[in-house]
Amino acid sequence: MKSKTSLVFVSIFAIVILSYGRVPGYSAEQTTLTLDPVNSYASKGQPLTTNVTILNVSNLATWQLLVDFNPSIINCTGVTIPPNNIFGGNYYLLAPEINNTKGYVKAFCFLNAVGGVNGSGILCQISFQCLTPGISALEIVRSDCGLCTTYLQQPDYTLISFTNVDGTVEVTDQGFHENLFNTQSHPILVYSNSSITGFYVNETWKETSFSATETTGTNGSTTVVVPKLIINGTRISDRMMVKVDDNQIVHTLSENATHNFMQFAYQHSTRRIDVLVTLLADVTGDRKVRVDDVLLVAIHFGLSEGDPGWNPICDLTGDGKVRVDDVLLVAVGFGQNWTP
Repeated sequence: MKSKTSLVFVSIFAIVILSYGRVPGYSAEQTTLTLDPVNSYASKGQPLTTNVTILNVSNLATWQLLVDFNPSIINCTGVTIPPNNIFGGNYYLLAPEINNTKGYVKAFCFLNAVGGVNGSGILCQISFQCLTPGISALEIVRSDCGLCTTYLQQPDYTLISFTNVDGTVEVTDQGFHENLFNTQSHPILVYSNSSITGFYVNETWKETSFSATETTGTNGSTTVVVPKLIINGTRISDRMMVKVDDNQIVHTLSENATHNFMQFAYQHSTRRIDVLVTLLADVTGDRKVRVDDVLLVAIHFGLSEGDPGWNPICDLTGDGKVRVDDVLLVAVGFGQNWTP
């Protein structure tokens, strides 16, 4: 998961809890946290706002929200609380933490009154700017990280158990259309400005392929929305890969609990697109780790993002550099083949 910098107030809040010797427990009441609308649509270059709504909550005094998105498709521009929010006028919202490089927004708010509130209502509104056509997940992030993730609390610091409904944002533009393909288990959506033909999926080998065709030399862009049950790595050594005409290309990824949203660009003619699971150390995309993978990483050793000759495919750790840790990953995986 992406590294998130905790808000100062949250850190103080955690210290206060610990100073009283209280380990937060969970209330028995079930609550739902949802994005409204769940599926949003806006044109390239336009702003978009989504509500974060809470349903059936009891004794709510504090909330923190962490939402991930694909920053190559949308950027967050702010978090506001509308007049009809669940806290009414008695609240304090800390300045939100917005990271449009890693793709997340975190906001923290507490009721500035004694006790908590009950019922349903809006927590906040998140505003985005739509950058480029594609589909991004809006994931309400929950993890074992405690106070660095999404949580709800009662006045006595008891954590409120909840379910969540994630959302999506589809950025539209002229020439882009949805292609829905049925599979043995779940459908796969291909959102593209290319003509998509020859769709194929192999659920056992966790790969799908299709042809993308349009006027030669024009810019192609595609988002593949793939159910994780069909194509997703199940081991720590697995990763997702996109290949165009058998060459690995850089893609951006957003996800929720059920789907991966993989967005990538290419130059048009007739292109074969492959989306598959492979080994983390497989740089060339043949599902093997061999000498050619070692040589490719070695050639780019020492380069950082922005340097002449930079190739992000060789940055296996995703830190914007090709260093010893990237070489070690290839060395550890050397000789392995990916199999289901």
